Amino acid sequence: MDQNQINLLLIEDDHNIPPLIQESLEIVNYTNFNFNCTDTLSKGIDFLKNNSIDIILLDLNLPDSSGFDTFDRLNKQYSQIPIIILTGMEDESLGALALKKSAQGYLSKSQLVLSELPRIILNAIDRHKLFIQTKLVSEKLEQSEKRFKKIISNDADGIIIMNKKNIILFTNPAADEILGKNSTDLLGSEFEYSVDGHENKEICINLDDSSSKIVEIKIVKINWDNEECFLISMRDMTDKKQIEYNLQIATIELEKLKNELNNLKNEFNKTKEEVAKIDPEEKIKVLESDRNNILRKVSMLTNEFKGQLYQYSDHIKKLEMGINIKDNVLVLRKVMNDFEDLVYQLQKIGI
Repeated sequence: MDQNQINLLLIEDDHNIPPLIQESLEIVNYTNFNFNCTDTLSKGIDFLKNNSIDIILLDLNLPDSSGFDTFDRLNKQYSQIPIIILTGMEDESLGALALKKSAQGYLSKSQLVLSELPRIILNAIDRHKLFIQTKLVSEKLEQSEKRFKKIISNDADGIIIMNKKNIILFTNPAADEILGKNSTDLLGSEFEYSVDGHENKEICINLDDSSSKIVEIKIVKINWDNEECFLISMRDMTDKKQIEYNLQIATIELEKLKNELNNLKNEFNKTKEEVAKIDPEEKIKVLESDRNNILRKVSMLTNEFKGQLYQYSDHIKKLEMGINIKDNVLVLRKVMNDFEDLVYQLQKIGI
């Protein structure tokens, strides 16, 4: 739109009105109005197809259209152009309704103050610009909210939105599964677990079947449907906690195996020292007997170790797939390496 020229279209079938409006616009010295006029809605629509217009003055009752339908038909096709309704006294209720829908004003023909018309037109154009900008921002925000809701609905972690009164406003499928309930039961209910301080922490969730889950939660403030709320991210840690416990037990058991193997090594070395003092002809028999005993013990411990290793190897893999590798995994690896080294040492000294 040229800032120095306003292209105006009047759609009016009363031939007494256009000359009055045109005259009121021509005397304005701060803006140049390019005045255009048609006397039916269909002619007005045809004109709009081929011309750039900044504002429309519209009579509701025309030869080919009447009442609110006139505004509705035009606004559906040209909502980007501000429209001011021209109404007779009997049409004022329709004009008010059009204003609610998005018309930028309505003027009563019987009370029209022509000297005020240029200012009304310019204000209507400015309001419509603001309306369009606000609408675009609102649509972008709505699209952003839809994308956000879609993302959290498909998140692998459980997501709960609750207000300041701890009332649940939203849950995703993962949260429903963690809590052991469906969204229908959860929405509108109170989140029964304390989130005071809004820190990240672990909570124990008791399920209807008397079982429980260890859940890690993280809490952040968000704006949800124009209300300050909290987003609670939930991750089921039950299996991981059980794996960590099993690995701690495995570490203890394997450490015991290591100690037993060390004892065997010491026993064998001690036997060698004692054999060194025996008559040479008896040495081989004693050493062979001790060797067989130790071999049986090593075989038994090796089988036990393999059983422990097989039992907990799956737990080790699961933890290593996690974000944090626990210290006990590293300890367990060290015990396993020490065991392999000890078996090698026993083999080296003759077992």
